[in-house]
Amino acid sequence: MTITIREVSINDVEALTTLMQQVFEESEYMLYDPGEYMPSLENAISHIETVITSPHLTILVAENEHQLVGYLTVTTQKLRRVEHEVEISMAVLRQFQGLGIGFDLIQHCK
Repeated sequence: MTITIREVSINDVEALTTLMQQVFEESEYMLYDPGEYMPSLENAISHIETVITSPHLTILVAENEHQLVGYLTVTTQKLRRVEHEVEISMAVLRQFQGLGIGFDLIQHCK
């Protein structure tokens, strides 16, 4: 198994949406309950475009054989006095947990 960590691209919209829906189905600790996360394709595209163009937002994805298996979002603050603060959200599909993917995602956000 070869896991590739990279920044999200506009081509990942459908795969990232599917991944997030899967993660929300598997975990009791995520923001959305199962079935709640159902963005329209145009809303998902708009969100990814915002992430790609914003200096304060980053999404990294973990990919295994052309399948997204994890992600990490990083949000930095816009105000100078708190620009050192970041918010991180991360998830890895249950079947890929315990393989160091979360560690790799964090290492790549440095």
